[in-house]
Amino acid sequence: MAHDRKSNDDIIINATEAALLVLALFFLVFCATSFLWAFSGETSVPLWVLTNHLPLLAMLGGSLWAARRYEGLLPPLNPAFDRVLFAIGAFCFGLVGGFSLHLWSPSRLEKALDPTFLNVWAFLWIGVLAPVIEEIYFRGVLQSALSRSMKTALAVPLTALLFTLAHLEFQGFLPWLVFGLVLGALMLSSRSLLVPVLCHVGWNLGSISMSIDLPVDGIVDWAGLVGFLLVAAGLFLRYFKARRG
Repeated sequence: MAHDRKSNDDIIINATEAALLVLALFFLVFCATSFLWAFSGETSVPLWVLTNHLPLLAMLGGSLWAARRYEGLLPPLNPAFDRVLFAIGAFCFGLVGGFSLHLWSPSRLEKALDPTFLNVWAFLWIGVLAPVIEEIYFRGVLQSALSRSMKTALAVPLTALLFTLAHLEFQGFLPWLVFGLVLGALMLSSRSLLVPVLCHVGWNLGSISMSIDLPVDGIVDWAGLVGFLLVAAGLFLRYFKARRG
C-alpha cells in the first residue's frame, strides 16, 4: 500500500533544513571519497570513479528525497515555447562563458586514461549529467527552500555562495560566484528549471572543449549572437503572451 506524503504537522524538519542536510551529505561523501583517493596516491581508478561520481549521486538522491517530502519544492521544467527559446539562448551564453574561462582541466590520472574514453566521459558526465544534478539541487531544491524561509534577495546570493563553495576551486571563486548569481537570476526570471540547467550545461561543455583543445574558432561569436537573438525572442514572446493574457 502506497504511503501518502506526511502532513505539515508530521514533518520534523522544514524544507530549508532538509536542503542543507542534503548539502552536508554531499560534503561528507566528498570528504570520505577524497580521503581514500588521496590515501591511494591518486592512482586507483576505482577510487577515482567513486570520488568523481558518488558525491553528486548522493546529492541527486537527497534532492529527490527532499522534493518528494516537501510538495512544490522542486520547480517545474515548464517547457513553454518562449522558455525553450530562453533556455537555448542561455545555453549559448553558457558556452561563451565556458570558452572564455575554461575552469576545468583533467587531473594527472585522467590524463593517463585513454583519450577517447576521457573525452566521452568528460562530455557526458562533466558536460551534461553533473550540471543537471547540480541545478536540480542548487536552483531547484536549495534556492526554493531558502526562499521559503528568507527573502529571495538573500536566498539567491546565499545559494550562489554555497554553489561556489561546493566546487572547492578557490582560484576560480569569483567566476563561480558570479555564475551562481546568474543561474539564480535565470531561475527567478524564467520560473523554469530548464533555463539554468541548459546554461550550466553550456558553460561546462564550453570549458571542456577548450581544455581538450577542440577547434572552436568562430563559435564564440556565433554562440553569443544566437544566444542574444533567442533570449530576446523568448522575452518578446513572454511579453506578448502577458499582454494578451
